[in-house]
Amino acid sequence: MTGATKSTPMAFMEKIAGIQALQERRDVKFLTETEKYKCLTDHPMSARVKGYTKHRIKRSSFVHEAKKLDKAYATDLTIPTNPLG
Repeated sequence: MTGATKSTPMAFMEKIAGIQALQERRDVKFLTETEKYKCLTDHPMSARVKGYTKHRIKRSSFVHEAKKLDKAYATDLTIPTNPLG
């Protein structure tokens, strides 16, 4: 499609093709789900995403990843979200 050889790094191919990097796509989906849980007050994950989480050793949970991404993208996430309806 791009005319590049098989040995071309994937990051460069994504850049040439104008495709968002896989990790960035995952982060966007993760943050979208987190915001959805924050807005759905009756959802079981809502309280966990908003509240305190216990420290876990060598394991990562959805809540820990959500908080890490919230910190990483804090400047990009300045627009507050409100539940619909």
